Amino acid sequence: MNRDLLTRIVVLGLLLAGALWLATATEWVDVQVDKPPRGAAAHDGFFATEQVLRQLGARVERRQALAPLPPPDARLVLSSQHWQLFPDRALQLRRWVEAGGHLVLPATLVSQRDLATWLPLVLQDKEQREPGRQRRASGQDPERFCRQLTVPANLVATGSAGMRLCATPYWRALRPRAGAGDPLWLLEGAEGTEILRMPLGRGSVTAYAPWTMTQNKEVLRADHALALSAALQLEPGATVWLVTEEAREPLLAWIWNNGWVAVLLVLAAAAAWLWRAAVRFGPVGALPPPQRRSMKDQVAGTGAFLRQHGTAALHAAQLRALKETARVRLPGFASLDAAAANQAIAKATALDAAALAHACQPGRRTPDRLPADLELLEAARRRLDPPTQRQRLP
Repeated sequence: MNRDLLTRIVVLGLLLAGALWLATATEWVDVQVDKPPRGAAAHDGFFATEQVLRQLGARVERRQALAPLPPPDARLVLSSQHWQLFPDRALQLRRWVEAGGHLVLPATLVSQRDLATWLPLVLQDKEQREPGRQRRASGQDPERFCRQLTVPANLVATGSAGMRLCATPYWRALRPRAGAGDPLWLLEGAEGTEILRMPLGRGSVTAYAPWTMTQNKEVLRADHALALSAALQLEPGATVWLVTEEAREPLLAWIWNNGWVAVLLVLAAAAAWLWRAAVRFGPVGALPPPQRRSMKDQVAGTGAFLRQHGTAALHAAQLRALKETARVRLPGFASLDAAAANQAIAKATALDAAALAHACQPGRRTPDRLPADLELLEAARRRLDPPTQRQRLP
């Protein structure tokens, strides 16, 4: 027997031994795994409760606030923890119940300050649980919290006298407030009253301690739907309001729905401002090729610009050049006044004294008059400083 065949036999034996051990050391059982909720049930914990109530013939309305309150004789399921954000909500709710409304709420809300002062029921601590009950509740059995609740014989009118609940029990029990009267209906068990209905004016208040029994995963277990129907005093055509949260329309959506015209105007103004203030990266048209300009063209262009937009400056420059030449060529010229200076220049240059005096007056000139004055002043300057004399200067 060669080595390769021996290796294969050993490996096969190990695999068979491992398979035999796995078959004898493990146990294959079916385990029920709940599928995750989908659609509306994935984000709405009361979706199943709403569907159950509709199937039972109720007219269900989902509300996100207690404004306005339900119509008279309606059933109001209030589970929102922030229902009293606005003032006078508790007073309005009490008046609605006293006028004939039916309020249903979890025991977690009974001790709220805005409700505890007028609700006809209160919470009390439960007695110590039995050791056997504690051991049963400590496991992972889904039925560990199931218990049988009964209706007292004197309160059984119609329906079942007992119900089986499997929702997580609340750590406190319900009882009537002193002086509030006798209960209209209740469910009680070994740990006290878990669902209690008390009268208030012409209406009623019902509180349920197993607060999870209205959630999607619990409402169809055991007798939870039956208990909910009894707590709501449900009947075909009854109006049920579900207020499970206190919410408002998002701010941006509210602004758009109530002032879309102003929003559009602001956006248009902002767009115009951005367009006006935006940086230009270049002209729309093509740039001309760069070219050099001669000094002659530069001087001619400057003169043409001054002729159109700076006649006073151009005349002042020409007059200053004439007077600087006269100071050099005419003795005592710097001490003469304006009239005498004009006479001295006219005499030295043999030019008309009146025309020269008019040309020497400062100020703006019209485009038609400017060339004549500039030509006369330049002629006077050149006669005072001829080229032959300029060459002899040191």
